[in-house]
Amino acid sequence: MLLLFHPGLTLFTCDDCQKYVYNLETGERETFKAGPQRVEMPKIRPPGVDTPCLKCPRESPEKAGQYELTDANWRTYTLYRRAKATSFHYLTEAEQKDPIVAIAFVILDTLCREHERQQTTRTLVCELAPFLVPRHG
Repeated sequence: MLLLFHPGLTLFTCDDCQKYVYNLETGERETFKAGPQRVEMPKIRPPGVDTPCLKCPRESPEKAGQYELTDANWRTYTLYRRAKATSFHYLTEAEQKDPIVAIAFVILDTLCREHERQQTTRTLVCELAPFLVPRHG
């Protein structure tokens, strides 16, 4: 799910990436300063310069659609976040009994827990890294 694991990629499409140079981590369009006023301009992808598809989780424009949330998936994710924030009191009685909602929530909970685990690991690595570097002297 790009929204959790690669949020920067949700800010631009493959078509945009074919036209301009983007930072895959942040999703920001790369720029340069031009002219006497040093105005920031977007970096246009030069002809013949490959897109970073090999480094991108979407892999290719042809596969990109399978990583984007449909309207129904977005509504389900929003419902899950609201329900979780209210200790699942937000759900109607029908939603509480709906097996499809239950399955979707299990999947979303698994993804969210994995994302949290990865975030915790990154934080620990950043905090412990200075202690892992050998000190000379």
